[in-house]
Amino acid sequence: MLKQIQFFLASSKLATQMPGFRTRTPWKQLAALIGYPILFVLSYVYMSYQMNHVASARDGVLLGINNFVVVLCMIILPFILITNIKDIRNKLPLFKEKNTGRKVAGTALTVFLLFAVMGVLTTSISKFYSEEFVEKISES
Repeated sequence: MLKQIQFFLASSKLATQMPGFRTRTPWKQLAALIGYPILFVLSYVYMSYQMNHVASARDGVLLGINNFVVVLCMIILPFILITNIKDIRNKLPLFKEKNTGRKVAGTALTVFLLFAVMGVLTTSISKFYSEEFVEKISES
């Protein structure tokens, strides 16, 4: 079974571009094989969280958008930047710096911007929830 997985990972074009499998380092592949399912399950659980409190279809859509914004800003975008998928991090001005202080400042600014964007978007979305939904959430 392990040899079949290794063959798939070595021959699959998608797998050779995924973080954890690009370098073909066994410990990174193991970490990715364990980490990706955990990441997907956690994202799914968060995305479906509070859906049972939805008062209307509109609230469901808004909650889904709100949860996606949070997953995007807290998991997807940081994952892309940390793992440098498609060399995107090296194309951003603050991450190209050779000066370590500027790189740290760029990382801090990026984290701040992600939190700010997430806060603004989730606050804006929450203004459109129905009163019933807001009451149900505040009770739980």
